[in-house]
Amino acid sequence: MRILITGGNSGLGKVIVDHLLTRDDLSHLALTYRSKSISNLVDERVEQLHLDFSQSDSMVSLNKFIEKFEIDVLVNNAWQSFELKRFDTMDLDDHREMMQQSLVGTLEVSQAVIRKMKQLKKGKVINILSAYLLGNTPMGVSHYVGSKAYLEAASRSWMTELKKFKIAVHNIYPGPMAIGMNKNVDRRILEMIAMERQSGKLTQATEVAQGVGDIIDWDFSANGEPLILE
Repeated sequence: MRILITGGNSGLGKVIVDHLLTRDDLSHLALTYRSKSISNLVDERVEQLHLDFSQSDSMVSLNKFIEKFEIDVLVNNAWQSFELKRFDTMDLDDHREMMQQSLVGTLEVSQAVIRKMKQLKKGKVINILSAYLLGNTPMGVSHYVGSKAYLEAASRSWMTELKKFKIAVHNIYPGPMAIGMNKNVDRRILEMIAMERQSGKLTQATEVAQGVGDIIDWDFSANGEPLILE
């Protein structure tokens, strides 16, 4: 099995990578990084690719990889970190940057991979979204949630469009986590947000990683089924 994960060098992505490397059926794992690769990762199955959505030519090496390998699973994980800001005090450039750096980049990667999957008539796309899309959205995350909402809506269309090509699409909805883009947020704030959720606790990165592994093993008949980690 060949897997491509965006943003697999740190935070949640690194935890997902570590989990995927325990799979016996994994033959190749490509992970993208924006600023720093994983220097101590020594595994012949792993290929690290630089990908910066702000650079127009950054897709070149990734496209070469996509053409060279038959990617079975795409995990859309990379997303730009952000500061908590109320919508009315936010510069619209913050929205533009989030859309360009995270959403448009993710769509570009997805489009390239899906085109290849359609040729092969098989594949699976897994999007890491957010439980904020399901309600109880905290203050200060409108630019983050708005961009994730677009990907969620687009993926619902993909589920229908790609069905005849045997390409399954799934969304994972993790609750707030004290990792990655939230690592600098006061943990007390995160715990207050978590208390408003169904579970009353923070989501663990290992839960998301396990969820990715589980979805990879799901049969095609489960196409479109979400995984909610509340």
